[in-house]
Amino acid sequence: MSTKTRWPVCVLLFTSALLGACTQTTSGPEPGPVRDHARQSLSEEQQRQADRAATRAATGGYDAAANILEQLIEQRPHHPELWANLSTLYHRLEKSELRDQALARARELNPDSIPALNLSGILALNADQPQSAERLFKRIVALEPDYPDAHYNLALIYDTYYQDLERAIDHYQNYLALIEEPDDATTAWLEQLKNALKRQQHREHAG
Repeated sequence: MSTKTRWPVCVLLFTSALLGACTQTTSGPEPGPVRDHARQSLSEEQQRQADRAATRAATGGYDAAANILEQLIEQRPHHPELWANLSTLYHRLEKSELRDQALARARELNPDSIPALNLSGILALNADQPQSAERLFKRIVALEPDYPDAHYNLALIYDTYYQDLERAIDHYQNYLALIEEPDDATTAWLEQLKNALKRQQHREHAG
């Protein structure tokens, strides 16, 4: 498999944990920008709306999902993960100006927002800025070591930009160990990289 077929992973992260779901209705004034996600919980109805957006996005209904999140953000303008997920939807819809605005808002509210960091890394790669992308994906791994897409994207950087086979192999292995469904293409590519590393090491020892 050619490295040219490898693309960075950019996924929509509509999970209950990231959206800070809770089972009780919140009350009182909307909190300002904080990094304590316990204060960012959604009400039951708001979580149902977020789930509906996730369902629409999963079936390619990005416009409908974005509309739902836009309405949610009117109710919860200080919720960083709503902004981060909205920015990812705008990215899928190729609305770059709206994407950048939503992404900036997400990172202003929470500089350590995982989906915002992930999308920022994707955009850095798209702009051919691998060092910036590497820094962002490494930040994700530091915050959430079990986040598979960051490992995949780091592997991609070490593989295609730096030709650092050892680090690429490590991160591909981490990615494959963390995903729920098998990724046969990446598994096959990993075996090719391992063989290439063995040949490289053999040449170095022979020299």
